[in-house]
Amino acid sequence: MNNQQTAQNTDKSRLIQKLAVPILALILLLTVVAWLAGFFDNKIAPQLSATADSIAADYVKSARSYTVTSKKSKVFEGVAASITAKQATIISSRLLARVDAIKVRAGDTVKQGDVLISLEQNNLS
Repeated sequence: MNNQQTAQNTDKSRLIQKLAVPILALILLLTVVAWLAGFFDNKIAPQLSATADSIAADYVKSARSYTVTSKKSKVFEGVAASITAKQATIISSRLLARVDAIKVRAGDTVKQGDVLISLEQNNLS
């Protein structure tokens, strides 16, 4: 019977050890959540006290007077943006050749008949 009681006591102690860690972790977690929520902080009811009124009165007595003038000024505010063209043109060649030089860039003004790109001449023969 002594061995049976010892086995039961060992099973109970193992069960307590298995349950103790999760229970302590849960208690710790709940305590941290309560602390972050301000549960342990002293709270003051919203009201005006006599000291606040006296501080405001002292401030008004010692305040300086200032003259305010109106002035117009331009304000510039930088904004990140992108611009897309209304029209897009795809330029292609009827011949298979490498581009030798690009004569114009984006934003350049071109007229009909202007050379936009030139192709390598050695592949054209």
